[in-house]
Amino acid sequence: MPQAKNAVILAGIAYLLGGASVTLGIWGDLGALLLIVTLIPVTFLMHKFWAERDLEAKQIQLSMFMKNIALIGGAVLLFSFFARDTFGFGLPYTITDGVFSFR
Repeated sequence: MPQAKNAVILAGIAYLLGGASVTLGIWGDLGALLLIVTLIPVTFLMHKFWAERDLEAKQIQLSMFMKNIALIGGAVLLFSFFARDTFGFGLPYTITDGVFSFR
């Protein structure tokens, strides 16, 4: 992969910012979207289990691929939580307040 070092640094920053915003609840929907947008290319570019010849390496890559798919699903669930404010917390800082109004 070209510019692998820069890609790892950018992905790390995105995970840090996305995770912090979800954890703190400040623009958590934006943080969840950042996690989703970062995880999708990482999953399909870095964990190509279908291209592996060695069975052990293929199994490891499949496990990492499925883990990332589960993380994407969790980030989608978090985005939904922040967009809907399901439990009525009255989250003040969200970008989806007027865009994705499910009420």
